[in-house]
Amino acid sequence: MTALAAARALIDQHIVAGSPRSITIPEVREVLHGIGDAIEERAENSHVHDSRYYTQSAVDALIAAALVAYYTAAETDDAIQAAIDAVLGAAPGALDTLNELAAALADDPNFAATMTTALAGKLSLAGGTLTGPITLSADPVAPLQPASKQYADALVAAPLDALGALGMQVNGNCEVDQINGGAATTAASGYRVDMWEAGYASAGSAAWSVARSTDAPIGYRNSLAVTMTAAGTIGAGTFAYVRQKIEGLRTARLAWGAAGAYPLAIGFWVKASKTGTYNIAIQNGAASRSYVTTFTISVANTWEWKTVAIPADVAGTWIKDETGAGLVVAWDIGTGATYQTTAGSWAGGNYLSASGGQDIITTNAATFKVTGLLLLAGPISVLPSSLTAYRTQRDSVSELAVCRRYWRPSPGRLLGAASTSTVADFTTEFNPTMRVAPTFQALDSTPDLRVMGSTSSISGTWASVGMSFDSALWQFTRSAGTWTSQDVVALSKANCVGFDARL
Repeated sequence: MTALAAARALIDQHIVAGSPRSITIPEVREVLHGIGDAIEERAENSHVHDSRYYTQSAVDALIAAALVAYYTAAETDDAIQAAIDAVLGAAPGALDTLNELAAALADDPNFAATMTTALAGKLSLAGGTLTGPITLSADPVAPLQPASKQYADALVAAPLDALGALGMQVNGNCEVDQINGGAATTAASGYRVDMWEAGYASAGSAAWSVARSTDAPIGYRNSLAVTMTAAGTIGAGTFAYVRQKIEGLRTARLAWGAAGAYPLAIGFWVKASKTGTYNIAIQNGAASRSYVTTFTISVANTWEWKTVAIPADVAGTWIKDETGAGLVVAWDIGTGATYQTTAGSWAGGNYLSASGGQDIITTNAATFKVTGLLLLAGPISVLPSSLTAYRTQRDSVSELAVCRRYWRPSPGRLLGAASTSTVADFTTEFNPTMRVAPTFQALDSTPDLRVMGSTSSISGTWASVGMSFDSALWQFTRSAGTWTSQDVVALSKANCVGFDARL
């Protein structure tokens, strides 16, 4: 085989006919060596040994002659086009030149760094904290579209109002105080404002003042305030509480005492002079079932919104009608071991706290205030936040009507008739009706009671004649003087008697 043939064979080893031509640098060197040998062979055959015989152009011609069979002009064009296509790939026509690519990158030689910086200021799809406001151009009209706060506030206003109507509490915002009218009371136990009780026992020298207060969170007007006026002590049998008893008709929806019962969610505002962990208890009307849990007051003398979850009780006896308390919610403010149990589970018995809870009963001038009570059937998620809790209040007129189911005074304008020379009969209808036939309470023995057409006020005593859940009949017996039978007697002073159907 001649040297030129050998060179061609080398080329054939690396270039497959009909495919894009490719050959490595070492392979090119090997081919060129073969061409050199071919030149030497031709020189020997021509008996020419002077190297000057071959000019540069002659050498180039020999190389071209050796390769021309393998790299035609068409193949060279194809190879160049293939190389270009490999660079461009499937780039569209608008981006297939370097100038077009540069324009697409805004002629920014640091495009990658610019984009990295810009992306660092964006919110990740995985989530994060948005530090600036978002302004939406319109309200949402399709699912999954974003909504503004204004739009959301308008939507939640009605449901929050509905929560107030659904709440099982009575006078949760301490708005109604029919008996005391905001005046302080110091008795060791009893009702203070409508449906709110406070009591203590076996507390040593403890003394307190309890009243409706105008100190309240924003959005509220009143609270129930307990102020210690003398420090007491806590023994095993001590208890001290603020509580509400809720009628069985109002709590029947919980269906406690049976499988499938619903949990209870409690929200309230609280403010105390002593920080720490306090106890709150749920009991049935007979105090034979109790659940104690805790809440924490973090900052002294500051209103804080608290929420607690009470699991359903599928045992015990729970009243579900108007005959008694369906449940009792009690805030412990000083309780001894006799009334303590383990927090976080239902127990059979009368318990108000877990051990180690904070109290105010042992500290003179200590205060405890509560308002905004909301009791809802369901998980804790049904409760509003501290920002929207005020919207769940019932209006004062509606709250008064609910309170009068449990206690109401005699009206300020009422006409009666003399049935004997010393007795006058009065009657009134209850609207709304009372929980049960009320207990009659004589509150004022010196009413502004007069015979029609007379200016003389008459004193005497009150007595019940007959009570029903929807009406009452009672009498006034004058202490001196007489009436003519069938004289019309006018009562023009409110709160002379009371009708008590509280729990």
